[in-house]
Amino acid sequence: MTDLTNQVGINISNTSIQLVEISNKQSKVYLENVDEEFFEESLDLNLKEPKFIHILQNAYNEIILRKPLLTSKVLISLPLNFFKIYEIPVDKNLTKNDLIEYLSWEFSKLFPTENIKDYSFQKIILETPTYQPFMRYMIFVIKKDLLKRIFKFCVRNNLILKSIDISHISANSILAYNNSPLNCFSLWIDEKNISAIYIVNSNIVFSKSKNYLNISEVTFTLKDFFSEIENRNLMKNKISEIFFIGSTISNELINSINITCSCNLKIINPFDELKLDISHLKNSANLNSTKFNAALGMALRLIS
Repeated sequence: MTDLTNQVGINISNTSIQLVEISNKQSKVYLENVDEEFFEESLDLNLKEPKFIHILQNAYNEIILRKPLLTSKVLISLPLNFFKIYEIPVDKNLTKNDLIEYLSWEFSKLFPTENIKDYSFQKIILETPTYQPFMRYMIFVIKKDLLKRIFKFCVRNNLILKSIDISHISANSILAYNNSPLNCFSLWIDEKNISAIYIVNSNIVFSKSKNYLNISEVTFTLKDFFSEIENRNLMKNKISEIFFIGSTISNELINSINITCSCNLKIINPFDELKLDISHLKNSANLNSTKFNAALGMALRLIS
């Protein structure tokens, strides 16, 4: 483990902000602060910049008034609906420049009304069967304007922004922290999206997200994900266990998933998983721990 000074992980959802501050004391990761504040109204993508930052600022103010931060370094995760997410096949022989051109071309075909110059891209190489003549890429695209808003928020609060990522991928860091290599099927559910990631030997084999209107859609969507993995010959081992990593889930939904998908759904409590003591925190008794997976996952990013 590298030396770790204090750092903060922040997860921004559509309805609230979760914050986790950690430090390194006597070679152990120590929780300095765990807190959440709900927004005065939903953080909608269509909000104008001043309103967007105002909503975020007010919620953040409430948290730091309760307990000021001990550091200025922050890592932030954002909700899935802030991104356009899609998978594409890519010729293995493409050069770096050709790859950039190809990604631009694919984007223009998928989103013909959007200007590619307005977006920032992040790509992840998915594990691809060796017999396939191509590589599979998962592409995450976000508007540069949104990134600028987050950056302005940080500057306004004298925060040093170290990284921005997607909530589900951030939360997976909790699973990876004590498990190497990582083999799991993780499920993320937030206010608007269902997201599944299938990982084998620490490589992402399958990743897919879908919007939902009613929570009853979750079980059927998850079953469709399983079928797609199998039909595309991506299944490495039978999926018998699902790790739920955020943000809230009911007992009824747990039972429905277990029965319909013939598996065991395990809810990941981040503080139990990492064996972190939160008893010293005044508000710990009221915490819904799974909500903090993404924020804690970001805070842990600089630990090797």
